[in-house]
Amino acid sequence: MGSIAKSYGVKGWIKVNSYTNQRCNIIDYSRLWILEIKGKNIYFKVKRIRLVHRFFIVQLYGIKTCEKAKTLIGSLIKLQKKLLPNLQKGEYYLYQFKNLRV
Repeated sequence: MGSIAKSYGVKGWIKVNSYTNQRCNIIDYSRLWILEIKGKNIYFKVKRIRLVHRFFIVQLYGIKTCEKAKTLIGSLIKLQKKLLPNLQKGEYYLYQFKNLRV
């Protein structure tokens, strides 16, 4: 769904890259995020999300400092599969290609 690009400010906010079909669709999934950090999935509730100069800035519960936010940089943002919208025939999510032999 996206990734953590960098920390933003001193209160634990993070700058997010959105990989959704339309960038702003990431807002529709802003209640509970799964961050893949060093191969482990950790759940975070989203406290606030804002659009600042064409980038999404997010505050997660439990992340209150710049130092904590920096530990999340590079993490992938995932979503529970059951929350993904159904696709039309011939459309696929990227995770469906993982581990396929080509």
